[in-house]
Amino acid sequence: MGDWTQNPFAASNSDPFADPSVTNASNAGARIPEYNPFDRPAGSSAAAAPAPAAAPASDAVSSGASSFGKKAAAAPTPAPAPAPAPAPAAAAADDTPSWAKKPTPAPAPAPAPAPAPAAAPAKGKLQESEDEARRRQEYEQRERSAAEPKKDPNYRPANWPPFPPKCPTPFKPCFHHDFKGEIPKYGSKIVRESYYFWVFTSIGYFWNFVACLAALDYGGEGTSSSAGVSSAYFILGTPCLYCCWFHHLYNAFRLDSSLRYGWWFFVTCFQFLFSVMLACGFPYTGGAGFWVATAAVGNFKAVGIMLYTSALLWSLDALWCAWILKRVLFIYRTTGNSMETARAEATSLGRQAAYNAVTSDAGQAAVRQAAASAATNAWHGGETNA
Repeated sequence: MGDWTQNPFAASNSDPFADPSVTNASNAGARIPEYNPFDRPAGSSAAAAPAPAAAPASDAVSSGASSFGKKAAAAPTPAPAPAPAPAPAAAAADDTPSWAKKPTPAPAPAPAPAPAPAAAPAKGKLQESEDEARRRQEYEQRERSAAEPKKDPNYRPANWPPFPPKCPTPFKPCFHHDFKGEIPKYGSKIVRESYYFWVFTSIGYFWNFVACLAALDYGGEGTSSSAGVSSAYFILGTPCLYCCWFHHLYNAFRLDSSLRYGWWFFVTCFQFLFSVMLACGFPYTGGAGFWVATAAVGNFKAVGIMLYTSALLWSLDALWCAWILKRVLFIYRTTGNSMETARAEATSLGRQAAYNAVTSDAGQAAVRQAAASAATNAWHGGETNA
């Protein structure tokens, strides 16, 4: 029983780690590689080398138990550094034949980088540049307007009489005609007809002058005086009839002016009576009419025929003038014109003329002179009474 009371782990050697079994186990552990399951790639068929088995233990228990409880006499031997892990096995070779492999598509070329958009100018700077451009254009336009001579807004280029451009100065166009562009549609026909009437009357003045010259051979009463007066009719009657009659009718339709209509009616009535007088052919009146023709046809048939022809022309002229007067009077009434509108237009024109006269330099000088004279007379009159 004495053997069972003793410490079974007690040994003659006081260092339990100096046992050969412990030392062999420590050295064998340094040769075993550390297992890492993540070192091999997935799908690899290579198996890791099996770890070497540990050396069989000897009588480590019995010998170590004998030395239990005793302090070690010497320091333990340090364990050597662990060996590095072996490199992972290479992936298994692909056994698919080359003719069964799908061709690898060539990589698509990388798209060219889009150009960077230009930086938009700031809103304030853009607005400022637009304002500057607008102001510069307005300034240039004002400069051009100031440099150009001022034109009359009512200016119309003269195109009648239709003289060629190379004619000398006296023979130049003096009036403007545009029946389609300036005359309303309801009046264009009658205005054109009035123009033809003026041409016909001008021919009548010429033939009347020729017939009066032919009547000089007849030697009747007042033939010499009639020849002189007929020449004045031919020279002055043609332009006066245009300016005082046709041109006023043209402007009356163009401007719808009641005052011009009134003037035209007055001149038309005078022209009608004048044509009737020339058709009669009284002596000393300058007319080659029925009176003179009847006296000359007995002895001078050729002169009498010329005088009768002139009388017929003036008769047709009077009838045509009455027809035009009737048509223009009808249009005048249907367009709403009347004597009241003519009177109001005359009053307005009179006021405008008076205002222009007063505001002109001559008018202002006259007003200042009249005011100074009135003040001087009042001053002298006050001194006399005192």
